[in-house]
This record gives sequence, structure tokens and C-alpha cells, in this order.
Amino acid sequence: MNYLVELLFPGRCPVCDGVRKGAGERGCCGECLRKIRYVKPPRCIKCGKGMKGEADGLCYDCSKKKHYFTSGRALYEYEGAAASLYRFKYRGRREYAKFFGEELAFYLGDSIRSWRPDALVPIPLHRRKMKKRGYNQAALLARELGKQLGIPVYEKLLARSID
Repeated sequence: MNYLVELLFPGRCPVCDGVRKGAGERGCCGECLRKIRYVKPPRCIKCGKGMKGEADGLCYDCSKKKHYFTSGRALYEYEGAAASLYRFKYRGRREYAKFFGEELAFYLGDSIRSWRPDALVPIPLHRRKMKKRGYNQAALLARELGKQLGIPVYEKLLARSID
């Protein structure tokens, strides 16, 4: 049944935003799949994004700014993913959550599981942003990632007090 629905109503490719062509199992155009650039080592020991020659294990940003998290991991190089993430966050492309969640689970699932999280807790939007946007992209992504990895998602654990 899903094959027939996809044939009659193909979804949008989360990379190019066009009608998906040759998507197969991955959820984006076959050609676009080859354009995605994943973060490769060396990675920043704090935020997980790729590094280009920084010496002490921290990227330039992390060496200059205090972060309120222990560690993180980046999946994509910024240049290849920025437009897609912008559409997901600000242009109503809620359906991209499935693609991004599956990608995170596939490429970073082992790292995430090694942290042994009790739950995923998406940061809530301020009520004005939520009203304007109509959805919280972090919650959509957390739900999909939680489903993929079998980790519960607690959306009501935090409350946004300032914007």
C-alpha cells in the first residue's frame, strides 16, 4: 500500500525540496543522497562538528564560547544541510523529521545508545514562536529519533520561560 501511495503522491526530497526521484529506502532523491556530506573525524570533543586544523581537540567556536552541555555530535556538514534544516524549522516541512530522525538513528545511533539516555527531552519553543510556527521541530525530531532507537520522549518535562 505504501508503494502505491508513494507512486501516486511522491513526497518531497528533504535535501533539494523537489518531488523525490529514485528515493528508494532512504527518503530523499538518489542523486541528493550523494550530495549529503557527513561530518568525519577529526571532530570537536565538545560539540562534535568537524574540525579543520584546530589543535587542542576543540573547534574554534567551542574554544571561545562556554556551552551548557557535556558533549554533542553533528551529523552533517553545515553547508550541505543548512537549506534543508531551514525549511524543516521555518517553512513547514514537518515531514522532514522522519528523514532526519532515521539518518540520526542510522549514523549516530550507537553513540546515542552509548550515552544510555533515560529519555529524549526536546527544548520547548516560546509560546509566541509555537503559535507562529505551529509546531516544534525539536519535538518532531525527538519523536522520530525516539521511535527509531526505542527511547522515550518527554515533551512536557521542560517549560520555556524566556525566549
